[in-house]
Amino acid sequence: MKKIGYLITYWLFLSLSYVSRLIPESFVPITASLIGRFLHHVLRLRLKMIESNLHLSFPNQTKEWYKTLLHKIYNNIALTFLEILRLPTINDAQIASKKFSFHIPPDVQNMIEKGQGGVVVSAHFSNWELLGISWAYSVFPLSIVYKAIRNPYLDKLFNQWRGVSGNALIEMSDASRLGMEAIRNGKYVVLLSDQSGHEDGVYASFLGREVPIFTGAALFALRSKSPMIFAVMLRKPDNTFEISVKTIPTEGLKFCREDVETLAKRYTQEIEKFIELHPEQWFWLHNRWKHAKD
Repeated sequence: MKKIGYLITYWLFLSLSYVSRLIPESFVPITASLIGRFLHHVLRLRLKMIESNLHLSFPNQTKEWYKTLLHKIYNNIALTFLEILRLPTINDAQIASKKFSFHIPPDVQNMIEKGQGGVVVSAHFSNWELLGISWAYSVFPLSIVYKAIRNPYLDKLFNQWRGVSGNALIEMSDASRLGMEAIRNGKYVVLLSDQSGHEDGVYASFLGREVPIFTGAALFALRSKSPMIFAVMLRKPDNTFEISVKTIPTEGLKFCREDVETLAKRYTQEIEKFIELHPEQWFWLHNRWKHAKD
């Protein structure tokens, strides 16, 4: 029965993807606005959790401020969903160049030109699925660490879409072995590092509360003695994207518990800064504070 359920979900998703690709680009924001309102006001998708986390993360704001932000958050969720359904439409560098712009500072450019492997840290910000695709077409293909979807048919489909641009996929359970191998071969390994770490792991302040943080990216960088890049995708009002890139300093750090914690806290602070600047573009559906120390 489970297999039948997976197949039904797969074909439903595939049908939605096909229909979404029939929507003219200019009508995507309007469609997303309607879907966002439905998720917010009818389904009330995780609404209480999101409201609670917004009040704790951004205290002392006006009622109107929270109301406006909630509207923008659900609108971004809907846009992201539609864009994921339409991923197959971004299938070459020319199309990508019209939708994505990169700001790569000189120090990052010099790092890339050395041909050394490294680590890219990012977050579930704006549309994270598009980040890997845009990077592959505009800079070079990446090795993306991902968590497998429970539905094996959807998992295979997503990986096909992610890999069209030349990106390699590394399932999280194989990351410690294949990730290090990719770095040794001169590849950059991407890890989304904004979700909750293990309850018994490293804790740090994140939007005002002490939470376990994800240390995998720090472990990779320090163990391989490779550079680290922080990259996030920002949605602009015209629904094109700007990719912001910077280095996370690793000089003077070695592969030990204390320095892994130090590096993990550095990129966690960078993620926090972007959320504070653009809270509407972060993926608030994730229960980030489930292991918070109250």
